[in-house]
Amino acid sequence: MLRILYVEDDCLLQLDGEACLKEAGYDVVLASDGQTACALLRNDPTFDALITDIDLPGDIQGWQIAALSREITRDLPVVYVTGQALDDFQKMGVPHSLLMPKPLAWPQLVASLAGLIAAA
Repeated sequence: MLRILYVEDDCLLQLDGEACLKEAGYDVVLASDGQTACALLRNDPTFDALITDIDLPGDIQGWQIAALSREITRDLPVVYVTGQALDDFQKMGVPHSLLMPKPLAWPQLVASLAGLIAAA
């Protein structure tokens, strides 16, 4: 079973995402802030993908979590999630990544995630 680290500070989105990802057959590990997510990545580098909100409480944001994840697992697929305008972020062009707007369309996210994992 593929393991996904899902980083989201909104508890309702966490619950929805966890249920949807589990229904799609993924093992899901949750984190609600960047510090927790980074600790999980350092302690267990066996994740198959990362889904992270960009704007998180505290000093560590989604971009920083993804950068750390790529230091640990070079081609880890990353799905960035944001409630902000996508134009600001689409120019970044990070390989093996995808940017999804909130509110999330869970079937689209799951399909896109599967494609990223297959391509990595």
